[in-house]
Amino acid sequence: HPIDYGESIGLENIDYVALGHWHSMQDCSEYYKEFSIPVWYSGSPELVASDQAGAGNIALIEFGEKGAKVTPVKIGKRASRFLELDLAYFPSLEDLKKTILESADTDLILEVTLYGLNSSNFPVNTERLEEELDDSFFHIRIFDKSHLALTEIPDYSDALIQGQFLKIMRKKIKEAKDEEKKIYEDALQVGLM
Repeated sequence: HPIDYGESIGLENIDYVALGHWHSMQDCSEYYKEFSIPVWYSGSPELVASDQAGAGNIALIEFGEKGAKVTPVKIGKRASRFLELDLAYFPSLEDLKKTILESADTDLILEVTLYGLNSSNFPVNTERLEEELDDSFFHIRIFDKSHLALTEIPDYSDALIQGQFLKIMRKKIKEAKDEEKKIYEDALQVGLM
């Protein structure tokens, strides 16, 4: 993690190590197993940046005969979350919206990344979708890295890489069992993209 392992020299008689200057709460004790003590970044008590999940906590430390015990206590109002959605599993834009809205929270900063093959070919206008969902979140950002399915597969010459790929995939699709056919059809689409 950000702290250099070499900086841990001299921890033999220490009960707890509080690390700082990292905005996300993180238990780093596993990096110092030889000392058998809790080593934690408490993070910031409120969200500082949207890319730092785990912020908004304090560390409650209880010292006892068996050593120190760390309990994370959530005190921050805002939270940040990342959601990745494969469009291959959504038959419509409405189904996609419904899934995103399952995370609805007016104190949540949500970053959604869409990926995969949009085999239903429904249009995704990320700006419009963000506007429609904006009231359900503190902030929402949607990135579309998906691909539309080709409605017509062009024929390529066997002398081209695309032609060889198409020939191999068509053979696999033809020979595939029912449960495998969709996998090969999607692979063909993604490969040609």
